[in-house]
Amino acid sequence: MSEFSNTQLDLSALPTLDAVEFQSIQSRYRYALYGSTSVFFLLVLIGLVIASLIIWGPLHWLTFLSLIGWLVLYLLSLWFASERVRRMSYAIREQDVSYQEGVFFRDWTTIPFNRIQHCEVSKGVFESFVKLSTLKIFTAGGSDSDISIRGLATDEATRLRDFIIHRIQITDEEE
Repeated sequence: MSEFSNTQLDLSALPTLDAVEFQSIQSRYRYALYGSTSVFFLLVLIGLVIASLIIWGPLHWLTFLSLIGWLVLYLLSLWFASERVRRMSYAIREQDVSYQEGVFFRDWTTIPFNRIQHCEVSKGVFESFVKLSTLKIFTAGGSDSDISIRGLATDEATRLRDFIIHRIQITDEEE
């Protein structure tokens, strides 16, 4: 009969995520975000202009105020997209994949290779314009990806996908 043991770990000896060297995504991904943001705000502008003309008329001060508000929100959204891209990064280590993002609140996700079910490379409409792809990494139990690393050059995303698939196969053979 084996005896149960649950020894406390020395927290100062644990590795930190700060020691990990994260890779930044392609900075041109911001252009894809600019495109999708601009399309959204264009649709909002059309609706805003139509509603303003119907409700207040063309030369009413509230029409101008709403247009100034639209412009401020649009510019803030472009700034936010740029900051978001600047803070997105990933790391591939010996045993896991880590991803971090977030402008106001930082989000770190780490998935060990033995938990990864599959991964795929995809492209959105705006990503295609700037020749970038998204690497999606899936674990069991979910229909959506657990990590989506956006803004990767297509050849880099494919190379990472192939490496992760190979690493999953090695991990499965070891278990």
